[in-house]
Amino acid sequence: MKIKIFNSTIVDDKTRQKLSEKMLAKGKVDEDIETRVNQFIANKKVIDIKTAAAGNDFDNRLVITVLYEE
Repeated sequence: MKIKIFNSTIVDDKTRQKLSEKMLAKGKVDEDIETRVNQFIANKKVIDIKTAAAGNDFDNRLVITVLYEE
């Protein structure tokens, strides 16, 4: 049994769009946390997924923990 942790800063839609445009301008693929998690679990036997959000006025974080077997 293994654990993989993904985290990301929670931003509003306007900010998300601006970040995406900047990444594409640099020739990089902008992958949000949902895409990263989905790609990771595609070929895994997932036991459990936990989601938590935490933060304060300056920094809001989303943490997704995936418990899986290889």
